[in-house]
Amino acid sequence: MASATNDIYEFPDGSTYVGDFKTNESGVICRHGRGVYTEASGEVYDGQWANDKMEGQGKMTMPNGCVYEGAFANNAYNGKGKYTWSNGTVFQSNWQDNTPEASGTFTDPTGIVWCKPEVTVGDEILLKPRMK
Repeated sequence: MASATNDIYEFPDGSTYVGDFKTNESGVICRHGRGVYTEASGEVYDGQWANDKMEGQGKMTMPNGCVYEGAFANNAYNGKGKYTWSNGTVFQSNWQDNTPEASGTFTDPTGIVWCKPEVTVGDEILLKPRMK
């Protein structure tokens, strides 16, 4: 399998990839190693790749200013990660297939940390601030 570093690839839709790649057993070039993928829509992933999938640690920045930093597996948020909204609100949690566990913590833009839910009512989760 051939491999290279810091090559640039432009996709037909205008998206770009700058980083490491390899040629697999079938002769197909795939992202592998570290690289930056920028979608034509403006979404940017900067992180680790394995066999053409986001895999390992990375940072996903959305055009609206929201950012996810943490673990990826199989092109999804999987493992420990932090999601930050453009207004500064932060949610830290473990994730599975882009879905956070309810037991994470929110930090609002004023710095108040909201801890894991202690009370649930039906499908509604009631958060309470963490006392220092």
